[in-house]
Amino acid sequence: MIVSRAIQYGFEQLLTADVEVYLVGGAIRDLFLQKESADFDFVTTEPLDELHTRVKHATYIDTNQPLVTINSPYGVFEVSALNGRLYDNLSARDFTMNACALDANGVVIDPFHGRAALEKGQLQTVRSTSLREDPLRVLRAVRFSVEYDLTRTTIRQEMDGAKASVQQVANERIGKEVERAIMSDRWLTIFEQLCEEQILPAFATCSKLEVATVDLNNPLSQMERWLVVHQLLGTEEVGFPYKPGVTAKDITKKVTQLLQVVNRRIERMPTDVELFYEGLVNHLTAENVHQAMTAQGRSRHKELVKRFNQLPIQSLRDLAITPTQMIDELHGKPGPWIQRLLHTLAVCVINKEIVNDKKLLLHKARELYNETSIT
Repeated sequence: MIVSRAIQYGFEQLLTADVEVYLVGGAIRDLFLQKESADFDFVTTEPLDELHTRVKHATYIDTNQPLVTINSPYGVFEVSALNGRLYDNLSARDFTMNACALDANGVVIDPFHGRAALEKGQLQTVRSTSLREDPLRVLRAVRFSVEYDLTRTTIRQEMDGAKASVQQVANERIGKEVERAIMSDRWLTIFEQLCEEQILPAFATCSKLEVATVDLNNPLSQMERWLVVHQLLGTEEVGFPYKPGVTAKDITKKVTQLLQVVNRRIERMPTDVELFYEGLVNHLTAENVHQAMTAQGRSRHKELVKRFNQLPIQSLRDLAITPTQMIDELHGKPGPWIQRLLHTLAVCVINKEIVNDKKLLLHKARELYNETSIT
């Protein structure tokens, strides 16, 4: 089989006397499909600590299943130990298309006929117990079948028998798989089929996602895709797949912050104060989601950018007075009242009730300080 220069380079780095090396998994599947692959997983009989010492740019990662990563001009190679026979290694994998290997001579080892299954357009498991052994594979089955246009007919009974056990899988593992789905070129179809299969708790009450209403002419970021899925699900709270431990915490927090902005944008454009406090980037994100959800032809990006640039101030730091100057002017003591007063002044400036001038702001601050319980 003709292989890429990247694969050749990998074998050149790993091969040495009396050592067996095989390329395994997704890279072989992509070779069958004549697709470029960034998935370079090797197995070797060489002890990993020796490999780590011998090969340049190698990093030893000591986990439950230790591996060595090698930075190369073609990407990152991941190398794990081949303990026992290659057949045993392949037989422990999920689907036949992923249970293949390639040796250094370009010979394909395909003991479970993964290539034939691909040619038939079928997703097949290596063993009838594969999905029950690891229910996460049910999610992978949906993603793989969509990405590679494969039917799940031959594993239908296995999937139905393993669905209920998906909830027992660790959130972290589910989160990684769901994030792979959201980054897929066919992410929306994957989530539609997850909904139809009712595999995950968040999809349990959803019989169908109205994906036909989503306009995908403009590319969406990962964050924007999360928001679209949330809108399609129609849930009121931030639940799966946003809760901590299911997706990265930064994504969880960001999605939570953006949901309110997106929901409001579906109803109306933001006020100047909302644009100021929530930020231009967040509102541009909300605009992208709104445009995708409504198939609205005209984007309001330019309008939002123009409005933001015309704001008298774009952050609290732009105010013509500082907290120290306020304390000196009002003879107050440091405390939460300072931030409250600054925010009140900022709103006044944004709403053009007062000019952003130090003297005027200090005068306004004294009025507010004396007339309200802001302290």
